[in-house]
Amino acid sequence: RDVLQETQTVSDERRAQVDKLTVQLSDVQKDLEDRTLELLDMDNALKERQGELQQRAKLLSQLDAAIRDHKQELERKLESLQQSLEVREKELREAQRELLSTH
Repeated sequence: RDVLQETQTVSDERRAQVDKLTVQLSDVQKDLEDRTLELLDMDNALKERQGELQQRAKLLSQLDAAIRDHKQELERKLESLQQSLEVREKELREAQRELLSTH
């Protein structure tokens, strides 16, 4: 009888340990699921941010090209204006010489 009772006690203790471990396992699984969802959310946010950054990089590249083109156009216009100014100055000097030589 004592052996049977002792066996039952050991069995009850083991069952209690198994129940406790089952609850702990369930908690760990729930925590793992929660962390997995958090990780997926973070991964999605990261991918979204990477997409935004790629769009910004593309836009910056386009702006850089537009600025370079505009700068080159301004440099061409400046050169053209300088040449026109030199021609006008030359014409003015010639006109002044003609006026001085006629007096």
